[in-house]
Amino acid sequence: MSTQITIIGLGQIGASIGMALKDKKTSLHRVGYDKDQGVARDAETQGVVDQIKGLPEAIQEADIVCCVFRWARCGRCCRRSVCD
Repeated sequence: MSTQITIIGLGQIGASIGMALKDKKTSLHRVGYDKDQGVARDAETQGVVDQIKGLPEAIQEADIVCCVFRWARCGRCCRRSVCD
């Protein structure tokens, strides 16, 4: 059974976390989300994450959530998903 880690924010820091976890891939499923769909697609193509999902689904199915963004820039959707 694998553990799903969701990385929200796939910029420089989020991508670095995803790549650092790549070697642990046997027991870890890396899911990514970024509000910029181009960044998200690039991250998946480059192997930063195993899969891209929409925000609510990515959070609800995660065992671990890693938020890599400035909280002040977080929209209502993300706050609601994280806090509910």
